[in-house]
Amino acid sequence: ARATLQPAYPPGLPLLTLLAYAVSGGCGEWLTQLVVVSAASALCALICSRTESWEARLWVLAALLTPLSLRMASLYYAEPFVALLVLAGWMRIRGGRGVLSGWFLIGAAGLFKNEGIVLCLACWAALRLADGRRAAPLRGLPAALVLPCAWQVGCRLAGGTLYDFAAPWQPDFARLWTAAVFAFRAAFLRPWDCAFAWPLAALLLAFAPF
Repeated sequence: ARATLQPAYPPGLPLLTLLAYAVSGGCGEWLTQLVVVSAASALCALICSRTESWEARLWVLAALLTPLSLRMASLYYAEPFVALLVLAGWMRIRGGRGVLSGWFLIGAAGLFKNEGIVLCLACWAALRLADGRRAAPLRGLPAALVLPCAWQVGCRLAGGTLYDFAAPWQPDFARLWTAAVFAFRAAFLRPWDCAFAWPLAALLLAFAPF
């Protein structure tokens, strides 16, 4: 009967919501909606603060003001927190100001979305290939994944399941194909919906050897 409450959902945003309710003294306070808006605003400010050209800042604003970005920020999705943590950790690692603390920030994205764990592994693999052990040491993975993985293990021990995910040993290839087609259409057939980010990334990769 309580399956719709998703008890195994990562605790980051629910805890912030609970904190907001504790501060306001009641449940359902509409100002709580600003929790995610503040994360999206901080994400925009962080990117623009590291961007010197006004053309790049305009592109950042175009990307963050797309309908999809605005929907995630205004309808209480956890994605702005995931993006903020991954970006902050990545900047810290690239700036050489603390590799382990940077990986801890990236791993903390897994406390807001299950996909944050996958993003953390992808970031570690990318930096390992690009910069070697200096940016992505082996000890960075435990620092990044200890908390989100502890949450996942604890949920399984308590009988919780990964909501809306197929078991790895029971993949749904039909849904995988549908998702791949949808992603391709959104990225390349309607590129204005994502501020042309995917076509630009493809061009950069194509011309990288030159």
